[in-house]
Amino acid sequence: MTKIQGSAQVNKPQLGDVTGPPTPQVRQAICFDHAKDDATVFNNAGTVRPGGRDPAYFEFGNVEIGTKIQMINISKDPDVTFGEKKKVVELDFTGRDVHNRQAAIYLTNEQMTQLELKPGDMLQMRALDQTGNTSDAVTVEVEPNDWAGQTVRERVDNRNVDARGGRINALDGEAERKNLIIKAVNDTRPPQLLGDRLELQLDDRFSDKDKELAQTLRKHWSAIKTTLGKDQFTMDELKSLVTNDDLAEELRAAAKVLSKSQAAFDRFDVARQNNPDQTDGTITLQDIDTVRAFRRSVTLVGDKALEPRSQLRVQNQRTGETFNASVGDDRQLNINLKDVRDGDPLLLTPTDNEGVQGQTMELVFAARGKGGKAPNLKGGIATRLPGVI
Repeated sequence: MTKIQGSAQVNKPQLGDVTGPPTPQVRQAICFDHAKDDATVFNNAGTVRPGGRDPAYFEFGNVEIGTKIQMINISKDPDVTFGEKKKVVELDFTGRDVHNRQAAIYLTNEQMTQLELKPGDMLQMRALDQTGNTSDAVTVEVEPNDWAGQTVRERVDNRNVDARGGRINALDGEAERKNLIIKAVNDTRPPQLLGDRLELQLDDRFSDKDKELAQTLRKHWSAIKTTLGKDQFTMDELKSLVTNDDLAEELRAAAKVLSKSQAAFDRFDVARQNNPDQTDGTITLQDIDTVRAFRRSVTLVGDKALEPRSQLRVQNQRTGETFNASVGDDRQLNINLKDVRDGDPLLLTPTDNEGVQGQTMELVFAARGKGGKAPNLKGGIATRLPGVI
């Protein structure tokens, strides 16, 4: 039986071994239900029957002998990390092929219940060697049914019952493999969205006045280039334009306004890069065009707010606009919501990689609120209507 430890117990490196084991290659990670011994398999795909906690099978390549697997469950705890030792589970291999550097883990129903592991869960796994060194982590989905491309037929109460499924050749023990007929199951855990891991970030770097200045400078760019002999200018060169009577009055007026504010000049300086640390003391045509095209916007960002490979749909209730984004294996979320205004209610609906929808959350934008968020107003989604019919 697979040995499961509730938290990671890492030994101190011995014998000078400080090299981490190789990163495991996940060849299979599936959740399933066993079919009866006399079940048959057909090539056409059947339906998926409802499933709960079922056996899981993981097979790995690139495995160093003597290692085990450490696992964290991101679907259960979207913001979990390997630094939280009490949430790190260690799993011993149940099968291995040492010469081919392959290994497998089989978890029973009881073990999955103990681990609160469900079909469709997103995990991160890494190898742990005997001296406490760890590999890089890989993101793994416990796939409930996409692997099933055939029909499994069983006799139940004297009638044939069909379900989607197939066969696997599972590694078990020392270089032994067993043929199993298995049935697909369903994802049973809706994705969780952590509101405290989300921020609404306002980008209003450039005012309408800035854009007017940029428009004037762009209009007279040929004159600026001819006067200075180059496609960029410094603060001192900008000031020289102010006193040049050969230039148009509106250009000299714009140069005068911009040259009076070092902060404004610096904003233009880094317009294209959008990085205040990248000032070089010059404004280019690309910077001017960036300011001209600028549109105030709000971006929803999240760090470990939602499980990897999930989708988030955001609807601005004031405008009706909707925006969608995916969460990568790095667990980062970034959605530009365009011109959100203070007080706009935003509805956020997560959907996991298996199409299971999670609970909708409401955020109200407030530019001066913590993380760009205000407390939900009365009448929001949290206020349930009792109905009258």
